[in-house]
Amino acid sequence: KMKVFHHKNQTISYEFGYLYRIINLLFAFFLLLGSFLYSNEDWFSWLSFPVIISVILLLSGLYLDSWSFDNKNGIMTSKIGLIGFNKKRVYQLEDIDNFSLAHFSKGYQSNREEGKRKRSGEVLIFSVQFLSGESRDIEILKEAKSGGTTERYAQMIADYCQVDVQVTRDVY
Repeated sequence: KMKVFHHKNQTISYEFGYLYRIINLLFAFFLLLGSFLYSNEDWFSWLSFPVIISVILLLSGLYLDSWSFDNKNGIMTSKIGLIGFNKKRVYQLEDIDNFSLAHFSKGYQSNREEGKRKRSGEVLIFSVQFLSGESRDIEILKEAKSGGTTERYAQMIADYCQVDVQVTRDVY
């Protein structure tokens, strides 16, 4: 889950915490270490699964999804990708119309094979809406996972940027 961080230079950012990265990187390290320490003669077939899992954990630990807000310079910066290899976009705060919190449920999905129906759950989309009509999704997650924190963070960011938060609830 993403969090709001307040920085000494009077900016704020919305990104994954360091604990998320550290845990993923530690799991990758110990999984690789354990697989090499306890390998046997047929090491290639036995190590392939731990190595694949370690690479996935390593990539998730290096993943960057960051939104920075700077009132002093009037900019919002988005960085998405791996640390060191990310795409950076800069937007002007004056171009922001509002932040949006869209709560919706897709309803029921049919499982054609078994003839059963299952509830897909409530989803929350936190996005920024621009005066030009464009929008950028900041975070998409299950509403239950948010537990109200995404809503609080959206309001904190909107207050900092001095724009409104629009909340919608739709059922499809």
